[in-house]
Amino acid sequence: MNLENLFDHAGAYAIGFLVTFLAGFTVPCILDRSTEKSPEGVPPEAIGGFTLGILERTAVYFTLMVGAPQFIGIWLVFKVASKWKAWEIITKIGTKTDAQILTLEVRRLWGSHLYQRFVQGTLLNILYAGLGILIAQILARYCCL
Repeated sequence: MNLENLFDHAGAYAIGFLVTFLAGFTVPCILDRSTEKSPEGVPPEAIGGFTLGILERTAVYFTLMVGAPQFIGIWLVFKVASKWKAWEIITKIGTKTDAQILTLEVRRLWGSHLYQRFVQGTLLNILYAGLGILIAQILARYCCL
């Protein structure tokens, strides 16, 4: 996409971004319904995941808007690499006593829960950004926005 085309259809891209932004508010509800419940005794999800989701959808939307989807791949590599060690530590069981194994089993379940939310949340963010771009392109082509 060239800048002239972007400025000619700024309204369409603004509406596309608005769709992406508003659709993102459904992500926590979808994740709550589609992932296993967090094990008892585990702290609730941090609010940072919601904020990161907004930033991620915004970044993916604008990356697709300017026609540089390769940066999504770079982001995904960074995101997985940054979480790798945390998952390893959370889910590590090793050789422990029976009481410790129970605690470690809860940690393994918690790690599984976090991983499911991580993958599904990322996928939803990418899909919603793609939906916003699709709507923007349809509006730009057919509605002269």
